[in-house]
Amino acid sequence: MPIAFSYLRVSSPEQAADGRTGIDRQASGFLPFCHRHGLTPNPDPLIDRGLSAYRGGHRSQGALGAFINAAEQGEIIPGSVLVVEDLDRFSREAASHSEQLLHELWDLGLALGIVRDDVVVDRAKYDSDIGVRLQLLVRRDAAHDYSRKLSQRVKAASDRRIERSLAGEHVLPHCRPQWLDFDEQIQTFSFNSRWLTYRRIVDLCLAGLGQVKSAQTLNAEGHRNSRGGLWSPGGIGQVLRDRRLIGERQWCELQELPDGRRKRVPTKVQAGFFPPAISQQEFERCQHLMRGRDSYHSRQPTKTDKRHNLFQGLLRCPCGQLYSLMTQTKPSGRMHRYLVCKGKGTGNCQIRNHRYDESQLLELFMHWRWAEFFHRPADSQQRQQEEQKVLALEQHLAQQQQAAANSEANLAKLLTSGKLDHSTATLLGKTVQDAQAAAAATSDRLHAARLQLQQLKARPDGQAMAQEIASRMQAFMAAVRHDPATRRQFNDWLLALGLAVQLHQPQQQGQPPLMVVRHLDGADAVELHQGTSDGEAIVHVRTRPQAMADMWERFGVVEIQPDGTKVMVIDAGA
Repeated sequence: MPIAFSYLRVSSPEQAADGRTGIDRQASGFLPFCHRHGLTPNPDPLIDRGLSAYRGGHRSQGALGAFINAAEQGEIIPGSVLVVEDLDRFSREAASHSEQLLHELWDLGLALGIVRDDVVVDRAKYDSDIGVRLQLLVRRDAAHDYSRKLSQRVKAASDRRIERSLAGEHVLPHCRPQWLDFDEQIQTFSFNSRWLTYRRIVDLCLAGLGQVKSAQTLNAEGHRNSRGGLWSPGGIGQVLRDRRLIGERQWCELQELPDGRRKRVPTKVQAGFFPPAISQQEFERCQHLMRGRDSYHSRQPTKTDKRHNLFQGLLRCPCGQLYSLMTQTKPSGRMHRYLVCKGKGTGNCQIRNHRYDESQLLELFMHWRWAEFFHRPADSQQRQQEEQKVLALEQHLAQQQQAAANSEANLAKLLTSGKLDHSTATLLGKTVQDAQAAAAATSDRLHAARLQLQQLKARPDGQAMAQEIASRMQAFMAAVRHDPATRRQFNDWLLALGLAVQLHQPQQQGQPPLMVVRHLDGADAVELHQGTSDGEAIVHVRTRPQAMADMWERFGVVEIQPDGTKVMVIDAGA
């Protein structure tokens, strides 16, 4: 039976948010459709969240384009069917572009299934059935006309908002950056507790750290992005390039590039719309540093941009050197991929090559003991210290404010009595000013301490980190994994976790490798874990990095108990 691939698409990220039913509604008709038409359903849907079919974004940079590229590479079997809920999920472009997209599908030997019409359309069906052809033409034109009118109304409303903003009115406060709050009543912006994180990003850049190292540092310190998740290198770059840092508000329009893609280009710039967070000199310095480090956009793409090794820069040999990926063709014609230690090139490593099984490594990562690994007792201790600091500052501030109030009252009493000479009045006035200044300084320290405590309380615990990692792993495994952009993004996210991962050869053939993980700073306990194909743990060790190295040197390997015990714990004094 032909294989059916479900394609689901919504035009904006808001439509894909929790509680919205667009994706689920589209997916609900897939299995009944396959049953009615004798199709074998592929379990992994193709999903485009927040990509427009009116501008063709799903075709140039989404899962639909990746699906067509995979078919061109021979990875999709001819005769397969791409199933959509309705034709407007497939395309809302103008007639010529929609027609071209359909012909691309047919030229690759594929067909389009439309759940709403309960029909599978291939080239022969389209050419021979005038009813189907007319129905598709009407639906196509109606979808494009609806999107065109909606685009015109949105642009007109945007133009009116721009005119009001340029006239001095604070419109669209939701465009504010994450580090600012907006007071509707008095129409002003103010810095919030999130500013500590964004200031830290700027400081790390000015200190010479790149985006990957900055993301690792922020995640290790407990800073979280606006969605409460881990920082990624791409997110760091977006913050540092955000001209709202210097108070600018940019009004952008979508413009079509020569290669057919569309890009948001600033058309109007409004200076001083937001309160500046950093100086112009700091902002320009950050841009200069990033240009000096980032050569990606100034060179031709290479094969490494596809991240054939999904764990590039993360997996290490037991000797400590990074693994690189090598492809070898056997006499039978089959291709095998191996992880090769970079130390072999210099003769510093004699450990044999490691078979690269991407799915196995993803499963091992997803089911690993991340909840225990990211559990940091030091966080609780630091939080208690900050709470004590806040309490002490509150008490000290209350005493200073009372002292300032007493000094001010005494001065006022003497002034009204008429028994105060000029020199004494000046001295007492200076005393009042000093007391008020000391209270203000303590108030600033208290505010900073409260923000720091708020950041500590916002840090996710080990269980939350485990859930986030599992969620990202599942989302990637369900996506089009051969898409280069998806692989680069996932590899960047792995690097931003701030981990050093060593792979040891499995004790028995067919078992997954032994994985030793530690934080890059080496300050936290190490977890060593080996699992079976059914996901049960065989070996689990928790200890310090140096103790781990000593144990491996002493014992060589950790053996399973002869009584068949599934779990063995070796505690070397964490």
